[in-house]
Amino acid sequence: MKEQNWEVMNTMKLKGKAFWRGDDWVVNTLWTTLTAEAINKVVKAARLGQGYLKEVTKLQQAPTMWHTPLFKIPVYQAMFATKEVRVKTVLGALVLRQHTDILKRSKQLSSVAANFIHSIDATLLLYISDNIQGDLGVIHDCFLVHPNNGKQVRALYKDGYVKVMKSDPLRQFSKELDPKGEVEIPYINDLELDDVYDSEYIIS
Repeated sequence: MKEQNWEVMNTMKLKGKAFWRGDDWVVNTLWTTLTAEAINKVVKAARLGQGYLKEVTKLQQAPTMWHTPLFKIPVYQAMFATKEVRVKTVLGALVLRQHTDILKRSKQLSSVAANFIHSIDATLLLYISDNIQGDLGVIHDCFLVHPNNGKQVRALYKDGYVKVMKSDPLRQFSKELDPKGEVEIPYINDLELDDVYDSEYIIS
């Protein structure tokens, strides 16, 4: 979040449109803190889900693997520690980073929520590409279609989203990585999934 804020601040400064006064670092830190607090208040379930994924990952003594909803695509997360190797060359000293076979637990924990969400995005993308009538281009979680197919993509996305959520992806994650149920799944249960079909902004 801080890095994203730096990008905005640097761009605005270059355009001569800085919207703040004072030390840049202090402003960025305050901005990041306030944004994080606001997100935690508004998107409570996301924060709870993130915490849950980290707690389950803490139980793992090896690289983490789970399968996506619907298509059962294996997702393998292996964040290994690196070591620095210094090499002298005729042009000067180089520092090379080599991966070790030691699992970097801090990186495993900080990456699992983002990778879990990416795996859900990939499932939705695959669902649309499997069912669309017409050409489709994709980049990460973005879709490129002919304007005439826009409504179809929106409908497929909503349908895929409902199917994925009804499959209970956190429960699937728990069955694979926490079969004893050591970490409680945090359910808010205040989203009526069929209301998603009426959502105007789930995809834009």
